[in-house]
Amino acid sequence: MVTENFNPVMGYLDAPNHILANGSFTYQWKASDKSKVEYWYVKSNDFYRLTLTTGRRETFYKDLIPGVTFKNWADVNISLFEYKIDTLFEYWFPDGKNAIAAGTYKMFNNTLNFTTPGGKNYGGSLTATFGDFYGGKRIFISPDVHYNINKHFSIGLTYEYNHIAFDTYLDQFIYAL
Repeated sequence: MVTENFNPVMGYLDAPNHILANGSFTYQWKASDKSKVEYWYVKSNDFYRLTLTTGRRETFYKDLIPGVTFKNWADVNISLFEYKIDTLFEYWFPDGKNAIAAGTYKMFNNTLNFTTPGGKNYGGSLTATFGDFYGGKRIFISPDVHYNINKHFSIGLTYEYNHIAFDTYLDQFIYAL
């Protein structure tokens, strides 16, 4: 049931009177010629958003991601940590059953990314994330496949699975592991 408060956007809507700063750093080094690995790398992303009218921080985000790129251009990386502090200034209704209270939320996540080898007319990737989501727990899985018909045209298919639990059942399952 769609209500008047339903908003299908996951995250924030861009609004005026905000300052946004983001940056990233990547360090990579070449593997030996005998290795199947082309490059090893470590990257970090930073994101900061504040509201000009109040001067309050809305979002802070930081991650650290090591990865490897193979000579066939397949790529695998996993975040050691993704840390986000996000402030909701009013209640958020992501669907018809859940309301997320206004407040400041600290969230930790881990993400695994895998990209298939390049240089072919087809390929794909898989992203999986697990962690905190505004007082609940989230599991996100997204496979993606694509086919390059020619150098000007390609088609692709992406599926996204999001399981967000705000009850204690998922927490009990996690702690049992």
